[in-house]
Amino acid sequence: MKSAATPQVPWKARNLYHDESRYFRAPGCATCIDRERCGGINSESGLLDCSIHCCGDPGACKWVCRSNPHFRQQVQEIGGFSLTNVALKATPAPPQLPGLAIQIYHGSRRTEPFEAPCVAIKLSQLFDKRTGAPLFASRAELNRVFMIADTASLIITGVDKDPVIERWWRIGRSARRRLIAHLVDMKVGIATTPNYTLSLNWPRTSDLFAMKRILLCAAEMMEGGLPTALHVNGRSPHDFERWGEVLLLNPAITHLAYEFTTGAAHGERRDQHIGWLCSLAASAGRPLHLVAFGDMRVVAPLKTAFAEVTWIDTSTFMKTINRRRATRISNNRLAWKSIQTPARSSLHELLAHNATENEAYFNMRIAA
Repeated sequence: MKSAATPQVPWKARNLYHDESRYFRAPGCATCIDRERCGGINSESGLLDCSIHCCGDPGACKWVCRSNPHFRQQVQEIGGFSLTNVALKATPAPPQLPGLAIQIYHGSRRTEPFEAPCVAIKLSQLFDKRTGAPLFASRAELNRVFMIADTASLIITGVDKDPVIERWWRIGRSARRRLIAHLVDMKVGIATTPNYTLSLNWPRTSDLFAMKRILLCAAEMMEGGLPTALHVNGRSPHDFERWGEVLLLNPAITHLAYEFTTGAAHGERRDQHIGWLCSLAASAGRPLHLVAFGDMRVVAPLKTAFAEVTWIDTSTFMKTINRRRATRISNNRLAWKSIQTPARSSLHELLAHNATENEAYFNMRIAA
């Protein structure tokens, strides 16, 4: 099966954003066989329908498109585009997650384990990308390699670059299930599903394919007993309505995940995605916990709709590695000042300082 690859954008992104309040439905959507699941396109581009994004080269096509000769096999592989034909099993309750969890990328340049109630580690760093074999035999080995405390809860994050998260799918179902069982044995607190991409400028069938794969990954994780946050990627209100149906049919879902980077990270578009997520939370009819990535500013408005929000801090660790020290300014700002450290010196104390300062700044911003 040829996986979906991120296309190049021939139009400006803002011309392809879906906005029903400003633009008419693309005329070709009326007769499209996928209109009930897609919901149609309302964009400034004035396109006839999403088929205009077809690459025109079926023999080399890497997308999920009706012109792709592998389209039938792609759809069969995921059991069709429906999101209501997958049942998710309840898992043991995850640990209480804090408002902020720092993502740790490696254990280099530190001599002592990082102490925190909870840390995040990328899913892609835990298995061999070719064979699917786990890279760490035990939780103790993982803690030693990443230099984290034995007492820290683990959030395993599926948010990553497209080629990286494609590896999780390519290793196959059997390998994924073995890895999930291994994560359960290592007492992982919770995992977020891979955030398979929805894009503005490929046929919407690729979006439908991505959404179904996210759901199937969640089903595999939860069937294996791994507490899971479902990553509800969407680019239109109809996409979130479909996720709402999934929540109503599957009360076992208690945690969601969302990424506010790239398309959902800026200005008016960020506010639109916040609105869609808040509506989704309201439609669930039960408290939900959200694991959020990206812009810190999304946390406060999302806390009005979700019972709890955990923000994954992906920058503090990297700023520490790049020898930057968090410094308070006027008690309401945080500056990251470059410093010099002795050659081969440990960055343990700098990471602990930066984590403490950034958490204080985060709590102040959320309270404000």
